[in-house]
Amino acid sequence: GLIVQYLIEIAPEDGNATAREVRSLRVATQPEGCVVDDKAGALFVGEEDAGIWRFDASADGAAQGTLIARTRPEGELVADVEGLAIYRGDTEQEGYLVASSQGDNTYAVFDRAAPHSFRGRFQVRFDGDIIGDTDGLEVTSAPLGDDFPRGLLVVQDGFVRTGGRLGMQELTGERRFQRFAYISWADVEAALNLSD
Repeated sequence: GLIVQYLIEIAPEDGNATAREVRSLRVATQPEGCVVDDKAGALFVGEEDAGIWRFDASADGAAQGTLIARTRPEGELVADVEGLAIYRGDTEQEGYLVASSQGDNTYAVFDRAAPHSFRGRFQVRFDGDIIGDTDGLEVTSAPLGDDFPRGLLVVQDGFVRTGGRLGMQELTGERRFQRFAYISWADVEAALNLSD
């Protein structure tokens, strides 16, 4: 459950970087993905079996976090909680926190700003296959051409595909290839009615 925060400093005279530990934080069990919302000064940490924590991101901030989203049966996430990313809006109050809910192969969306209301969940499919077992994801709100006018969500597909079918492959010295799915944020907005 240990999370360690470092301050990275770059010397102006030679460009060399040094890192020093400035504080440590804890959650009760296994932490996974994390993301910092610089504008809001918040660090979000996924705890596999519990949910998503919000901490003050400043080096001298409180070490106590707030659990803002829980796993089932009380919450909207299904353990394991994995990757986290911020879809930035035009202001600090706009945008979303996106989480990989690995236990049910879905992606959950919460308001970026407190109280971080749950906006919905969705699943990604390609050629009939579920994209899932996602450890990591990233999202941008930057328009990226005609296919991604409102931004792009990239999710890691942790399933191993064999013969065109979904299959779990034992890691016995064989290489395990994974893929990534690219999802237009406009499709996420439409599926969850985020423009309302």
